[in-house]
Amino acid sequence: MRTLLTVATAVILAPLATTAQAAPMSTTSPAAAPAAIHAADPTGGAPTPALDWQPCSGNSGYECTKALVPLDYAAPQGPFIELSLQRLPARNADERQGSIFINPGGPGGSALESLSYFVDVLGNQVTQNYDVVAMDPRGIGESSKMVCWSRQPGPGVELASYPTTKQQYNATVKVENFIRTMCGESARPILDHMSTGDVARDLELLRKAIGDDVLNFYGMSYGTHLGATYAAMFPQSTGRMILDGVLDPVEWTTGRGNAAKTVPVAARVGSAASAEETLRAAFAACRDAGSACRAGARIEEEWDSIIGRLRQGPAVGASTAQYTLETELSTAAFSLAQPEGIRSVIQEIHWHYNDLANGEGLGATRRREITPTKKAKFTPAPPRVAPIPPISPMPDDAVAQGEFPKYGVMCTDAVNPKDPKAWWNYAQRPEVQQSLFGPAWSWTSSLCAGWPGSTKGAFRGPFYPQVQTPPLVVGNKHDPATPLVNAQKVAAATPGARLITTNLFGHVAGDRSTCALTRMRDYMSTGRLPEKDVNCTDAPKLYGR
Repeated sequence: MRTLLTVATAVILAPLATTAQAAPMSTTSPAAAPAAIHAADPTGGAPTPALDWQPCSGNSGYECTKALVPLDYAAPQGPFIELSLQRLPARNADERQGSIFINPGGPGGSALESLSYFVDVLGNQVTQNYDVVAMDPRGIGESSKMVCWSRQPGPGVELASYPTTKQQYNATVKVENFIRTMCGESARPILDHMSTGDVARDLELLRKAIGDDVLNFYGMSYGTHLGATYAAMFPQSTGRMILDGVLDPVEWTTGRGNAAKTVPVAARVGSAASAEETLRAAFAACRDAGSACRAGARIEEEWDSIIGRLRQGPAVGASTAQYTLETELSTAAFSLAQPEGIRSVIQEIHWHYNDLANGEGLGATRRREITPTKKAKFTPAPPRVAPIPPISPMPDDAVAQGEFPKYGVMCTDAVNPKDPKAWWNYAQRPEVQQSLFGPAWSWTSSLCAGWPGSTKGAFRGPFYPQVQTPPLVVGNKHDPATPLVNAQKVAAATPGARLITTNLFGHVAGDRSTCALTRMRDYMSTGRLPEKDVNCTDAPKLYGR
């Protein structure tokens, strides 16, 4: 029986704690970048794909098609892979003005699955005159997919949310070595061609195939890096761009200075500090909400008591629930993306506090050996979809299987330390240990140590070119993954860009601020940027009205 192999990971997003003023930003990438593929024409003169749009099955009003694009743009005449596309045609076809491509982030997120959400966000003001187009990036979703398989069973070891002991570290390395070997042996050739630079080349071919003079784009989270990469590679054909929940493209790729030699990408992007700021701000909102937030007056004290106790070792509550520091921190860090998740985290903190206080007691300091609550899972795999050439077919006798598209992108885009020990060494730094979420976030990229995929198609800068229509950049004050400082830096470094700042809790603005949404729709429908940066203060309260 095949098994599905997974590891404890989180979606990677972006940098540093919120600041009131953006610092000057380097627009060049300090680390050596891969050699450019056809610098004069990054697509190498690849043929424009023919698109045959047909009504999508079971999705009224939407159209679907497939596009053939080169697997390797260094060999633009083929072999080819398939990309899956879906669009909602302009509602007013007689007044159609172009297309808008969308990307929801990840990396590894399916644009097809998110298309209806983007259509709702853009609204009739935009969709009456513009097609909204989703493309699942190469290796992801319904496009030619990256699938790893092995005839050998994966190591049956238990994994903590992230390693805090040498025993847990050794188990993590054992599992990740297996995954890297499995992917390196089975996922080629797509494994070698999943960089954001390759996806940007795909977008350029699709722009030509659709017949638009420029590429209009709306990207969220990691999707902002795809937008920034396209603009840097194809500035002459860059149209309107909304970048919401901004990833710092330099930190995502090369880092600044020599940081990439010792600091993993998931630590460079600064989400740990951003998550802590969001949680502390949520505590303040809970406290200010009075009776609308239970235990509001004590919630931060309760959290600090829990963490202080668990820093001494695992504990058991009155309910017999087992608590570890790494599980408590990981659960909190990766549950802050939406207001409902934040409220849930605060409620759980209160429950955990009472459970521990009535169990071993929060003053207990003895160490316990407790089985980690999160394990490497080996469960029956879902039915396999027939692979599209030139993807290696999975044999019937494969016993381990997994999809790791996030790493196919991130580990190709980013310069990282090559030795897995770098992650352990980084997490042991005193300043990281004192950070609430530093270790949890940094370990999410540990699979990149010695990642087997090629980086020859990657694009690593320079970013921030002069474009005909500068982008509209959007950032939230309390974003737990892509902090406001990123949006400030990218807007400041991009000639002519405008910045919208919201006072929202959670990741990306989307349709949660009428102030921001009104300007986003106006920009995308008319091309007009606000006359100056905008500070939106209409976010709904986290608690109450």
